[in-house]
Amino acid sequence: MNFLRNLNKKPKKYQRMLGIHQKQFNILCANVGYVLKKRLCITEANTKKERKRAPGGGRKPKLTKIEDKLLVTLLYYKLYFSQEFIATIFDVDQSTISRTIRMISNVIEESADPYLEKYLEEAKNNCPKGKTHVSNIAEFCREYPDLEEIMTDGTEISCYRPQDNDKQKEHYSGKRKRHTLKIQLTVSSSKRVLDVSKTYPGSVHDKKIFDTEKTVDKTTRYSRHLVDKGYYGVDKENLDKNILVPFKKPKGGELSQFQKQVNRYNSGKRIVVENVIGKLKNNRIISSVFRGPIDSFNQIFRNIAAIWNFKLATTTT
Repeated sequence: MNFLRNLNKKPKKYQRMLGIHQKQFNILCANVGYVLKKRLCITEANTKKERKRAPGGGRKPKLTKIEDKLLVTLLYYKLYFSQEFIATIFDVDQSTISRTIRMISNVIEESADPYLEKYLEEAKNNCPKGKTHVSNIAEFCREYPDLEEIMTDGTEISCYRPQDNDKQKEHYSGKRKRHTLKIQLTVSSSKRVLDVSKTYPGSVHDKKIFDTEKTVDKTTRYSRHLVDKGYYGVDKENLDKNILVPFKKPKGGELSQFQKQVNRYNSGKRIVVENVIGKLKNNRIISSVFRGPIDSFNQIFRNIAAIWNFKLATTTT
């Protein structure tokens, strides 16, 4: 494709247009190709129906290369052009762009960060149980350094007003004064995304999401877990976990010097999750008004979080 060829002439444009560098794009492209091939082999093995046409028959598609398909998907995520506009750039039909984005979106998370879904579960299974020796705890912390200090926070993304009256009431956020989708992130102090919740209507409170997702059960008792005032009360409900919630100023009173210091420490540490959310929202698909079906949003957000983790991993190596 001429678009990719022109992009390769100026590699610095990769970051601005796709959100990743050229070398990272090439690595991710190879990973996507491997996952697609693996899934195709599984599908063919499970399909018992005989083919009526030999492989390769029919009209030849224009978007055949994996790099072109990944390019289209990342361009859609980062700049959120309409599919008709992207189709014009690549000289294909809009339906081709739609099918391509849907296909690649189904494999990006596994290609970019296959541990996003199972990292916390694996860590909890390997966590020392009961009364254990200090050396065992130290070994666990060395094996899972991202769990030493974690932060949880929610974010809202604008969406179109649902036509159904009950649904539009659920999605109306009194805080944002518009219809939104809400999602919760758990992030490590190294800025790695550890967990992405399901998508909830904008009217659902942060603590409700925290309780519904059983976020506290996903973490270990050796993790220092920092949250904001929206999660007030979770520390008292989970005394066996190390959860730090900011102190609320009492009505008609003042916070003590110690409480102010704790709040400053908390806010200074929690800025990490705010920064990560800001970085993820450099992708306009989750920072502007979401135009697609609501049930497709969660996978898109997870894909962007997985790409962020992929960027962190490939930048440090």
